[in-house]
Amino acid sequence: MAGIAAKVGLKGIGILIATTFATSSHVGLCAENRTAAIKLASFAPSNTELLYAIGAQDKLAAVCSYCDYPEDAKQKKIVGNFISANLERLASVKPTKVVMVSGQEALAGQLEHNGYKVEILHNDHLSDISKNLRELSTLTGNTARGAAAASSLEKCLTDLKSIIDKTNSHPAVFYCIWPQPLLTIGQKSYLSETITACGGDSTSKNLEAAYPHFSLEKLVLANPDIIILPYECKDREFLKKHPWSSLKAVKSNRVFFLPDPSHDGLARPTLRVTNGLYWLAKIIHPELATQLDAWNSRTSASLSDYSGKLPSSPGASSKQAFAR
Repeated sequence: MAGIAAKVGLKGIGILIATTFATSSHVGLCAENRTAAIKLASFAPSNTELLYAIGAQDKLAAVCSYCDYPEDAKQKKIVGNFISANLERLASVKPTKVVMVSGQEALAGQLEHNGYKVEILHNDHLSDISKNLRELSTLTGNTARGAAAASSLEKCLTDLKSIIDKTNSHPAVFYCIWPQPLLTIGQKSYLSETITACGGDSTSKNLEAAYPHFSLEKLVLANPDIIILPYECKDREFLKKHPWSSLKAVKSNRVFFLPDPSHDGLARPTLRVTNGLYWLAKIIHPELATQLDAWNSRTSASLSDYSGKLPSSPGASSKQAFAR
């Protein structure tokens, strides 16, 4: 500093400091303005929920008609549904970016053709939930909260694994998205990994598609130990008919219906999937109930900062199961 003072004098030093301060302030103000200028449109309920989880709801200008959680999301402007956009309403919002999920590529292409910037997040794996939290937090400038939420979820999943690893039993589980026509889950659905995470073995794990058709003949051959059915099928009589009535799971009374849509924790790949994991793990491994109860209590406390008290998702019904 002495050398600089000798060359520019005290007046020059003052000008230099003032200029540096002004420049730094300008840079900070520009960064702040860039963050403030972010205006997102979400066409996937899971993305909407994750944006709220990281505290970025102020950056969310518009949603699709399936975005019904949290309650405040219903107040956002609706600019389409999961497979189509209302271009007039979307244009009135002027989003800086549209966020979607895998499976919406056709709609993404249409919007890009109309000049919108689109970002597609993947939800094929349980680990994608943490990745999406981090990606959305980077996109919105809420990096610290996003990273903390992602880390908390990862620890919860690691703790669950340590409990499930205590058993050598892996019952065969058939997860039915819809019985007529028969739809199940495949490799590209995060739901396949929920079965694995809960200590089960999915009978359709080798099918490539996310939600493929599955024949009754294949179901009879698989003869699963456990069957998970949609809540909406509770009053149907098909389980009493052949070939369903001949299945091991039916005979042993190990057929379970998903909770009603307002309590279905598996409905969407968000932080609240832990509710669904708890429900499913107790079905697959009831002998671990005490440890799973303790895990659920710890998990609820750990994630409460990001999802309130972790109420279950109002979610889509099974007929709307692809709108994740």
